Amino acid sequence: MLSLRLLSVAVALPFVLFAMYRGGWLLGGLVLGVGTACTFEFVQMTLKGDRPAQLFFTALGGALVLSMLTGVLSGSTAVLVFSLLPMLAIPYFLVRCDDMST
Repeated sequence: MLSLRLLSVAVALPFVLFAMYRGGWLLGGLVLGVGTACTFEFVQMTLKGDRPAQLFFTALGGALVLSMLTGVLSGSTAVLVFSLLPMLAIPYFLVRCDDMST
């Protein structure tokens, strides 16, 4: 298991460092991909068997990251959206979720 993680780091690290060095849309694409993958992983753990909700929340997470990267959500709009989103998502997860198995 550790060897697989070290191999993953050895393969991904040069690309990540290059994307950080270049910046711009290359780094934005990396952030978008990683953010969407993390959202999908979280939603798979919390909403097992509910494929439509998994796809919806993954798309929503990707759209939020993309809107932050493009500047659509900046300033007071971003504060409003990111303040209200957890307040709306927490009741959904409290009502819909069963036990989380990790």
